[in-house]
Amino acid sequence: MNNRVIKIKQIILTVGDLILMQGALLLALMLRYRTTDIAIYWNSHRIAFGIVFALWVVIFFINGLYDLRKAKNSIRFFQNLLISFIANFFVGLMFFYFIPAFRITPKTNLVLTVLLSIVLISLWRALFNHSLGPKLLRRSILFLGFHPRVEDLVVAFAKDPQLGFATAAIMEPEHHIIPEHIKTSVQLFSDPMRIRSVVDIKEIHTVVIAPHLARAGELEKELYELLFWRVEMADLATFYEHITGRVNADMVNESWFWQNLRESRKQYYDALRTVADVGFALILGALLLILLPFVAIAIIAESGRPLFIKQKRIGRHNKPFTIYKLRTMYASGKSGLAETSGPQFASANDARITKVGKWLRRLRIDELPQSWNILKREMNLIGPRPERAAFVQQLQARMPYYSIRHLIRPGLTGWAQVSYRYGATLEENLVKLEYDLYYMKYRSLLMDIVIMLKTVHIIAKAMGR
Repeated sequence: MNNRVIKIKQIILTVGDLILMQGALLLALMLRYRTTDIAIYWNSHRIAFGIVFALWVVIFFINGLYDLRKAKNSIRFFQNLLISFIANFFVGLMFFYFIPAFRITPKTNLVLTVLLSIVLISLWRALFNHSLGPKLLRRSILFLGFHPRVEDLVVAFAKDPQLGFATAAIMEPEHHIIPEHIKTSVQLFSDPMRIRSVVDIKEIHTVVIAPHLARAGELEKELYELLFWRVEMADLATFYEHITGRVNADMVNESWFWQNLRESRKQYYDALRTVADVGFALILGALLLILLPFVAIAIIAESGRPLFIKQKRIGRHNKPFTIYKLRTMYASGKSGLAETSGPQFASANDARITKVGKWLRRLRIDELPQSWNILKREMNLIGPRPERAAFVQQLQARMPYYSIRHLIRPGLTGWAQVSYRYGATLEENLVKLEYDLYYMKYRSLLMDIVIMLKTVHIIAKAMGR
């Protein structure tokens, strides 16, 4: 699918970064020892620094430097790059301090390598953001049929050309359903039966087919003929998933769920996940015990007791269970809960949140007691966040398929949490459902690792809510 364009660009970025890190080390050794004959120094440094460079790439990923939507020549981007290198420097220091097996203490070489890497990679990223990103592997898209999600994609491709897609044309018999701003920016065609000539004239790489035209009589013959052309075809729903990382709930039905969410296919994955979840839960539990005395003093000093709160949430197979959290809001009663008139979503700058609670939320410390829920196998480390029963009823009334997220155990963190802002309204929670469905469809160990790294990014930048 066309998300391979994005993956190839991310691989190019990663390989380019690693090559320039190695080049920075070579230059650092030449400068440090004032010679071009550095074979002996290179042999003693290359393995150790190779490991360090791999860790640096992980830090780059955590800080979003491989997110093509952020690959723009802006002050914010290069500030993030500089912050990443500061973190890289300290990671390098700790590596050589705690792992002396390589028998080198390259303090000066590390400083020189970091400084040279900053220069080389900043130039490389500036070149990529300006030229290579928008132009390399650029794909021309023809949308066959208009849909609100087509509008989303057209706007996204115009806003983020570095993704590598450009909307060449839209074929839709009913032009009146297309918004004016799309009509003025994209060439329109009315007759879908001319699709082959448009593909030829506009040099189309990919045809994206909207549901209402996918089975439009004679048009099926035209699409069949395109199979023999050097052009890709994709249904709008799948294409949208790969570009946005979320499932379009407007285009799913009962058959979509049984075709894509057959959980029996993931038994080995789930078994391995169970072992990993228990191990992480023990680590998080130990961290909670270390932090608890300090957190307890801070909470009680500001707003009194109780220290913990309990809430009923809906878990796997729609079964309710009790989660545990450190209290972050002013208590309205002995239960420690803040609501006085029934459950309600927390909002940005919520007046109910205490000063201590604000930081507990930002650093996700308030969620640590749920390590007990993971050990009890009521939750996974990664999965859709469990909601309260009252919210589930409201969300199901708006989206009948909402309960499908309860096919798997809820999680401490998840794809929706790292991909979208905090859901403070029903509408925002329905968007988060689309991310949850995407996770359920594509979940894998690699995706879980990505979610964990993105969670580390949120915690490190105190972005939790």
